[in-house]
Amino acid sequence: MDMQGLIWENERIFFETYGRFCVSFEQVCFYMENGIRLILEQEGLTNGRIQEVLLAGYTAEPLLRVFQSLAGEMLSKNTASLRICSKLFNQVKNLIETRNDFIHSRWFLYSAKILVPDNSGVLAQAVKLYANKEGSDTKELIVGQTKFEEEMRLCEEVKSNLVLITRCIMEKADLTNYFSVNKDQLIRK
Repeated sequence: MDMQGLIWENERIFFETYGRFCVSFEQVCFYMENGIRLILEQEGLTNGRIQEVLLAGYTAEPLLRVFQSLAGEMLSKNTASLRICSKLFNQVKNLIETRNDFIHSRWFLYSAKILVPDNSGVLAQAVKLYANKEGSDTKELIVGQTKFEEEMRLCEEVKSNLVLITRCIMEKADLTNYFSVNKDQLIRK
C-alpha cells in the first residue's frame, strides 16, 4: 500500500476506534444518570419528567458529583465502604480525565505514522494545551488502537461497578459484599 493509502487506512481505523470509545464513555454517563434516577425514585421523586429536568444538560463531571454525593448519603459509612467508594469514584474520575484529553486534544493522524513508522499500532498524535499557575503547559499523546481498547475495557468495568453501587444503594447492602481493597487495588468478589 502506498503512503496515501496507509494514511487513509490509518484515518479509518482511528475514527472507528475513537468513535467506539466515545460511545462507551457516554454509556458510563448513562449508568451514572440511571443510578441517580433510581435513587431519586426510591427516595420519593417518582415523576420521571421532573428527574429529567433536574439532570438535563449534566455532563460526566456533574453526574459523577451528584452520584458520588448520593452514594455517600445512602451507603454505609464504615471505613471499608469509604475506601471502596473512593477507589470506585477515582476510577470514574480518571476515565473522565482520559476522555477529556481525547476529546479536547488536537489530533494529527498522519504524523504519528511518519514519526513512528516501525510501530504499526500507533494511530495518531495529539496535543492538548493547558494553562496553570506557572503559565502554560502542553500534553502530548501518541495513541494507538490498543490504548483506545484498554479505555473501552475500563468503561465496561466502570459500568459494571456503577451497577453494583446502585444495587447496594437500592438494596441497602454493604459494598463489602461485592468489593474489597487489597494493597490499594479494588477487587471484585
